[in-house]
Amino acid sequence: MIMGTNKAEFAIASSFDGLQVELATIEQDLQQVYALRYQAYLAEGALEPRENEIFIDRYDLLKTSAVIVVRDAGEIVGSIRMSVQPPSTAGVSDYLSSPEFHVFPDVIDALGSADRPIISGARFSIQPGHRRRRQVAMLILHALVAASGAVGAKWALASARGSHVAFYRRIILMKEACEPRPMPGLTMQYALMATDVDESLSDSLARFPKECRAHFAKHNPDWYERVRSAVAPIAHFQKEAA
Repeated sequence: MIMGTNKAEFAIASSFDGLQVELATIEQDLQQVYALRYQAYLAEGALEPRENEIFIDRYDLLKTSAVIVVRDAGEIVGSIRMSVQPPSTAGVSDYLSSPEFHVFPDVIDALGSADRPIISGARFSIQPGHRRRRQVAMLILHALVAASGAVGAKWALASARGSHVAFYRRIILMKEACEPRPMPGLTMQYALMATDVDESLSDSLARFPKECRAHFAKHNPDWYERVRSAVAPIAHFQKEAA
């Protein structure tokens, strides 16, 4: 035992042992993510059975999307897709980085962010029945919140269903921006959650358990640089527009 730490405190801290946050980049990992997504959404009744047993859409293939994963002893057990909407000043017209911009265009337009990116998290999935679902969820969302700061986003969005709405509200300080709406290809309605990154980033990060924050900081000291390298919408689109 660590000196000065009681058994209960040590048990909480050690509950994150073996969990690692990464950005999935190789095809083998991405295929595991699409299969995990399918299992998670099917288990919650949000998706109809599919013969190929994977859940992928065209947004996964965009250069402004990256997939955050959590591994447990090397196995991918949780994931979320991070998408970055370039600001309109980047010289791109009619570019939509994620399904939220198709389903909630009026709501997102009303938020206003002409000169700043918007980041969204979608396809949040955790291995059904995993013994450390809470820890996996905490690390995934911590990584997403930190990513919103890394890309300089003005707004952070998420499409949430069922109990996830309260979870996002409590942990990431997001609020429902409108009533739930149907999402293409899914059986449930989803609410659009939103938060002003300038106002909420520090407070949101502080709401995560200190053990989660310490674990993430120890294993991901270069997170901002990794996110910026994976998703650089402003530089990418300004180059293409030129």
